[in-house]
Amino acid sequence: MREGKEVVFQSVQIKTAICSECGRVYVSGGKTTTVTKDPSDQKPVQKPAQKPEPGQILDTLA
Repeated sequence: MREGKEVVFQSVQIKTAICSECGRVYVSGGKTTTVTKDPSDQKPVQKPAQKPEPGQILDTLA
């Protein structure tokens, strides 16, 4: 927890480049992302009204 908030998601993206003189790869930058939530923002978990039929829910990853 940081500042009273719960960390929900974190990611790091590293960007690389190649030196045009020597050809070596180096880290040229990046981006960090942190998503937090306030513990008091808890919403009650709702159960689905009915069981999903095959094909109704599709999770994909590219």
